[in-house]
Amino acid sequence: MRSIEISSTPVQSSLYHPRHWFSWLAIFIVRLITLLPFSAQKKIGTFLAYSALFISAKRRHVVQTNVRLCFPELSYSEQREFVRDIFIANSIGFLKLLRPGGQTQIH
Repeated sequence: MRSIEISSTPVQSSLYHPRHWFSWLAIFIVRLITLLPFSAQKKIGTFLAYSALFISAKRRHVVQTNVRLCFPELSYSEQREFVRDIFIANSIGFLKLLRPGGQTQIH
């Protein structure tokens, strides 16, 4: 069996430059979210989904077009609800993926 060696090279000091602070903050926040119970993550994922629906008009248009073409038998309101559910499922799935091993704690 092959052993894995961990690099002992120090982190580049350029990564501590202020232009990277937002990235470090985002990583820290995501790490904190992964420590929350899954029920809280679902609520955060739903909030992120509604935010993405509001902010990302281009992505929303792509999803709406795909749903309209793939499910023409659905009414307009059913298609809108389906698009919303897609955004929610993807946001929650993204947060679930960030958990160690993709584990969920269901109590």
